[in-house]
Amino acid sequence: MVYIMSRVIPLFYAEPGRKYKVISFVRKGFGWRRRLEEIGFVPGQVFEVVFNNRGYIVVEIRGSRFGISPGIARKIFIEGVNSEIRA
Repeated sequence: MVYIMSRVIPLFYAEPGRKYKVISFVRKGFGWRRRLEEIGFVPGQVFEVVFNNRGYIVVEIRGSRFGISPGIARKIFIEGVNSEIRA
């Protein structure tokens, strides 16, 4: 089955097991944004959501997993990777 995802949503609403691309961050909060950039979580980066129970969201970026708080996850805007194939 092929899913075409093109709407931008906050990371908070991402589904586990899917790949997404970082689109942008809310402008406020330089400290947390800088930390995300240090671990490679930058606009254009593709990542996978490993776990999301509407609490901490666990994402995998370049082979490493990170937990992101719900408050920060609401400030990160993402888009599903086009033409994702799911069995």
